[in-house]
Amino acid sequence: MRAHLPLSILTLIVGLLHGQAVRPESARTFIKIYAAVEAVRDNCGVPVGLEVASGDPDDTPITLAFDCNDVAHGFDEIVGRRSAYRWSREDGVYDVYPKSRNEQMSGLRIKVFAITDATRIQALVAVDNLPEVQAWRSHHRDQGGVPISDGVPERRRVSVTFRNSTLRHILNWLSINIGTNPQKPEWSVVPYGDDTKHLNIAF
Repeated sequence: MRAHLPLSILTLIVGLLHGQAVRPESARTFIKIYAAVEAVRDNCGVPVGLEVASGDPDDTPITLAFDCNDVAHGFDEIVGRRSAYRWSREDGVYDVYPKSRNEQMSGLRIKVFAITDATRIQALVAVDNLPEVQAWRSHHRDQGGVPISDGVPERRRVSVTFRNSTLRHILNWLSINIGTNPQKPEWSVVPYGDDTKHLNIAF
């Protein structure tokens, strides 16, 4: 994507990717924050999570090069360009989410989450049906999302119980253990649709 930027371009050298040296890349610019987060995941092979802030106009360009020896710096650059966000590394996952706690569905404290021998879609439905998630949706006048299936039979199943955990911690675990792409785990909470009235959870 092209953008006219009134900022200096970050010059970083690409480090080791999957244990092999790779040639340096020039900086790349992203308009959408999810594209920037996914680019770090794809280039550096790290698991990521992203909750998109509903009030984010998502139009401030983010320019990155990829130093996989200092992944944290890349996320510092992302939230530095998007002041509505913060990031943290939890459970080995680099999570980006709204700075405002009122906008953080992923920051919800979940009393109990338990699934037994569940597929990914069943786990998604269980997350969406959590009373804390339903209450958050009702308070924010959110109309809910739709679990997404790629049509491939789901053979992986998991059983797990979390007590008094954040939703973000649960999503981190689910994305790593039963997510769509176990080689490059990610989860997302993204508004979409007319006036972004729907909030879709995916992993």
